[in-house]
Amino acid sequence: MTPQPHATTDVEAPGPPVPRLAARGLVVHQGRTRALAGVDLDVAAGERVAVTGASGSGKSTLLLALGGVLVPTEGNVALDGATLSHLAEAERARLRRTRFGIVFQYGQLVPDLTAVENVALPLLLLGRGRRDALEAARAVLAELRVDDVADRRPIDMSGGQSQRVAIARALVTAPDVVLADEPTGSLDSVGGERVMATLLGAVRERGATLVVVTHDATVAAYCDREVRLRDGLVVGAGEGR
Repeated sequence: MTPQPHATTDVEAPGPPVPRLAARGLVVHQGRTRALAGVDLDVAAGERVAVTGASGSGKSTLLLALGGVLVPTEGNVALDGATLSHLAEAERARLRRTRFGIVFQYGQLVPDLTAVENVALPLLLLGRGRRDALEAARAVLAELRVDDVADRRPIDMSGGQSQRVAIARALVTAPDVVLADEPTGSLDSVGGERVMATLLGAVRERGATLVVVTHDATVAAYCDREVRLRDGLVVGAGEGR
């Protein structure tokens, strides 16, 4: 009896993983200025990317577009394959509260609130009970070793303490993506190193994705990859540590 050949079936090979963040053809006009001139960028889940460039190169604008804070004039940004630019502002705001954590250069803490109240604020805005929100906030402050200022207001904190509190606020909702705009820019070298180590350690612990805007080569070296902007365009990339 002649053996029959085995039946074969075509199995489609799995494609590449969908980036956590994907920017395509981003153009942003601010008045008569073109802040972004056609940026493409993919950021994988869990990746740590530094965006560098001179002042006015479009770094902060790119960060705001990636987080859905501003809608690009042209192009789009996708989070896990879902386009942000097509969403209404209310839906983008909800995603910023749940999927994103944002750290600014000067922290931007609410001056009349204590550290623990500042950190609890995102949870309260999501409808969490006050007691639970404050407990969660204290836990994150303790994790970042800044719980000793939990009951102080921003005016009574050092710059480094304020920035670690701001990081705690960005992390308290367990976001998938953390966006940091010059988080060490207002600190001296020692304070900046401590804040960056805190940020990277906390992000790594959670498996979150980090995009950090910086002009500091030392900060960029901590990341997996560096993306350089000039005049609103990506002009180069390099590896971090």
